[in-house]
Amino acid sequence: MEERTASRTILIIESDANHAQVLQTALQNEEMPQRIVVQNNVVQATHYLSQAEENTTVARPDLILLNLKEFENEGKQFITEIKTNPKLKRIPLIILTTSADQADIFQCYALQSNCYVIKSDDTQELLAIAKKIKDFWLEIVTLPME
Repeated sequence: MEERTASRTILIIESDANHAQVLQTALQNEEMPQRIVVQNNVVQATHYLSQAEENTTVARPDLILLNLKEFENEGKQFITEIKTNPKLKRIPLIILTTSADQADIFQCYALQSNCYVIKSDDTQELLAIAKKIKDFWLEIVTLPME
């Protein structure tokens, strides 16, 4: 397996402080600490991403986790903005939400989200889901450098 030499930046868009904390805990890597940026809404996340595009001191995320349920219409617009921006479209975008609505699932994939994960409100289950996301997206998958 490829040796990882640089930490990753993860953007979490989550309004629930408890869920954000669980995600942060699960996504940390003891050997190579991750830089985790939590934004409470898509407006803040959009602002962060525009800074990352323009400013080398703001880290471009290697992975984005979006709680769609909290930001229904704004979240879908956010997905469209990310996936149509040539500088951002290769960033894996994971929908992590409590919604099992088939229309939401279909639309998120149609908008080119990389995956749709239904999260649990149970802290231990959410922790397990987030660790699996970390294992797959940050340790198994080879992500583009840009």
